[in-house]
Amino acid sequence: MVSSPAPTAHSPNRSHIAAANFRAILNALARPGRVETAIPFRAAPEPLFPAAAAILTTLVDTDAPYWLSPRLRTPEIDAYARFETSAAAAQDPGQADFLLGDWSEIAPIATAGRLRIGTAEYPDRSATLILTVEALAQTADGGCTVCVDGPGVETQHRFQLALSEQADAFFAFLARNRTGFPLGVDVILTAHDRLVGLPRTARVMREA
Repeated sequence: MVSSPAPTAHSPNRSHIAAANFRAILNALARPGRVETAIPFRAAPEPLFPAAAAILTTLVDTDAPYWLSPRLRTPEIDAYARFETSAAAAQDPGQADFLLGDWSEIAPIATAGRLRIGTAEYPDRSATLILTVEALAQTADGGCTVCVDGPGVETQHRFQLALSEQADAFFAFLARNRTGFPLGVDVILTAHDRLVGLPRTARVMREA
């Protein structure tokens, strides 16, 4: 669950970028299905997308542990994340507040029920999935069309999503995640510098 920006910014320019990224993240979760843009203060090592790096460096701190999927668990990304957040990566994904990676790598963890989904007393003590996808666009730009409605959506929002691996399992997971409200996880999709928020309250449908 998103709380507040990680206190890693010191210079005015860095603080400005962190604030802009935090607004983009909040807007994405408050208006599910709307494409936002975010950039990190410092370029991230590949294959970490700029938007995913911006979320990581804006939200993660020593009190909000993160977990990296195997593809992102490189010495370069680990050093980048440690420097930018002052936090160490969690070894157990079930202990992480933020999980970053491809859906294909996070799917086994999610479907096995190993994610933090909060408790009845503290539903906000849950994980946020920061998933990397092939492409995101607000208008037709390849991929499949995704419709989103629910709280924060006055009329249905549509966006284009390119997700080649385990797409059926992804939409099935989102449907199950919504039925457990107020428990569950929030999802942020990232592609390059773009992001889309899919909180647990959102109803997500793939158009034929």
